[in-house]
Amino acid sequence: MQAATQHLSQLPYPALVEFIQQTGPVTLDDRYDPEPWPALVRVVLGQQVSTKAAAAIWAKVLSATKGQFESTFLDSPERLEGCGLSRAKTRTLTELLAAKRAGTLDLPALAHQPHEIRLSELTPYWGIGPWSVEMWSLFHCRDPDIWSPGDLALKKGAAGFAAGSDPAALIQAARPYRSYLALYCWRAANANLF
Repeated sequence: MQAATQHLSQLPYPALVEFIQQTGPVTLDDRYDPEPWPALVRVVLGQQVSTKAAAAIWAKVLSATKGQFESTFLDSPERLEGCGLSRAKTRTLTELLAAKRAGTLDLPALAHQPHEIRLSELTPYWGIGPWSVEMWSLFHCRDPDIWSPGDLALKKGAAGFAAGSDPAALIQAARPYRSYLALYCWRAANANLF
């Protein structure tokens, strides 16, 4: 964490440096989920909804499943009624958990693979795109160098911190700590900075 904050603080982007000084260091542990399956379930539930809505759906699903995602989605899906799950999210999670049960998807092993392998293994599943894998890589695998180009808050944050310069150059300069730049971009979005 210190190395990441120091690296980003030395970049020639005054808006970013000032924001880091004002708000302090960020850590990947803030949203870390040590268990791979709950982490991926939570990522899927957070697809294309606000952070607040995602938290509400997660709380309902957690209550309905008691953390037994596989048996609930595959054997007792009626327990999920009223949780706010779309058909698409239900389908995605059902397919993923069926692969887990069949032994064709080993998330704990996949968590230790490079990000490119995670992408190639997970994106063939219906409803799993690069964003989902990037979020899982960031918040479960704690990969320090993840950037999600499709995330609107990250686009706005990078443009705001670049302050008229090329945001792509800022993102490139943040390597190998782009995950920390992402955390600052989300922090800036939560503060309505950009």
